[in-house]
Amino acid sequence: MSSETTPDWQSDERIDGLGEISRRLADCDDAAGVHWTVVESLDAVVAFDAAVFYAVADGKLRPQAVVAETLHRAASPEVGEGIAGTVLQTGEPRLVDDLGDEPTARESDRFASALTVPVDDEHGLQLLSTEVGAFSATDRAWVEVVCREAANALDRVVAQQRADRERDEFAVLFENVADPVLRYRVRDGTPVVDRVNATLTQQFDVAAETAVGTPLDELPGQLEAEPPEWEAARRGERVERRLERQTTDGVRQFLMRTVPGTPDAPTQTGTGYVLYVDVEESRRREQLEVLNRFLRHNVRNDISVMRAHLEQVHRTVGDEAVADHVETTLRAADRLERRSRKAREAQDLISATAGRTTTRFDLTGVVTEQVAAVRENFPEAAVELDCPDETVAVAADDNLPLAVAEVLENGVVHTDDSPSVEVTVTTTDATATVTVADDGPGIPEQETRVVERRRETQIEHGRGIGLWLVAWIVDASDGQLSFDTPEEGGSVVRLSLPRLDD
Repeated sequence: MSSETTPDWQSDERIDGLGEISRRLADCDDAAGVHWTVVESLDAVVAFDAAVFYAVADGKLRPQAVVAETLHRAASPEVGEGIAGTVLQTGEPRLVDDLGDEPTARESDRFASALTVPVDDEHGLQLLSTEVGAFSATDRAWVEVVCREAANALDRVVAQQRADRERDEFAVLFENVADPVLRYRVRDGTPVVDRVNATLTQQFDVAAETAVGTPLDELPGQLEAEPPEWEAARRGERVERRLERQTTDGVRQFLMRTVPGTPDAPTQTGTGYVLYVDVEESRRREQLEVLNRFLRHNVRNDISVMRAHLEQVHRTVGDEAVADHVETTLRAADRLERRSRKAREAQDLISATAGRTTTRFDLTGVVTEQVAAVRENFPEAAVELDCPDETVAVAADDNLPLAVAEVLENGVVHTDDSPSVEVTVTTTDATATVTVADDGPGIPEQETRVVERRRETQIEHGRGIGLWLVAWIVDASDGQLSFDTPEEGGSVVRLSLPRLDD
């Protein structure tokens, strides 16, 4: 990097060096690669003793890549502070011949001159030398060119990462959507199935490996000699039409839509998607949603009216027998209100199931927070907590706090007297487990059997939905839910979840 090892700056080697930097930047697939490529390759264009590539984070310029003749710990000035911070704030390059004459300089005392150039609004490059007046206006011009190349590379990397993320999200949606979907490609004028989702293979009774590569007009389930989706795909047209298809449940009516192109290339010809919306199933879901909204609104309002009248009766009637009946009815109203709330939560959980991904949680923090809430809402309960002091990272569904809250509440509300609940968090290398033990009457075996089987029958069915919520959330987290009834009474519920590196 020093002048003893760099090329003749009046030769064409600068042009060759710039070309090499451009080629290397074109190969970068992340921001770190851009940072290091610039500082490690720049000595082919200009001589320096240290180079620092900065990025803004939390209002400060954080060094992302540093190269130096000797060990150099780069500063992290605020935006607008020092030479580097001021250059990034103003967007104007700056050449300082003598850092000794610069009162705001934050650079190391062992450097005498600096050349600082903004890359974009969030990045900057600073070159340092131990010699006074080491950099020229020509050097600055060359470095500006390199910084423009770096800015273009960073923009390309960000755009590519965004496209990759959107493609991954679309792939999750494609696989988890509740309707049959396929992707096609036109080969030699014939639309051919390129990909199918799990719903299509199930409803049309065809294996994915069999469907892929099949001409679209030969896909199982079609009832026409020339299916409309085949013609639409061949022409690259957007079509919406009602039709019938043979499914594993018999002939069903679908609303078929063709969508040419792909998410990252919507105008691309010769490829696209076909979506089959089950008209009967869609109508049924719509009707259930209307009914659900009606029940939500009316049940909630009716409970409020009932409670208000019962509380008024309780306050004004002196007959103890009547008062006992009122208290019993109020407790039933409380249970109905809790069950109505849990039903709403279950509906929200089911509606948001498709495409859900897991989230990183600190299990210790989640359990501690939910225990505090139970202690506040049920002051008569004695809730003991034993958990690690350190973070216990787990991968779980977004509704993990709801599952923990349900298990804790279950241990409290089913005990008539002052309930006692013990909550522990334990870990192994692979899992973290929340154990909730109470001294209540225990969860009926019928309840646990139904939930463990994940299926109700007319003979065996659960009385509430709380444990179903817990089971669904644990399933969505790739975890395990188990129950135990100790000989001395009470119940024990365990939630085991996949553990992440802390």
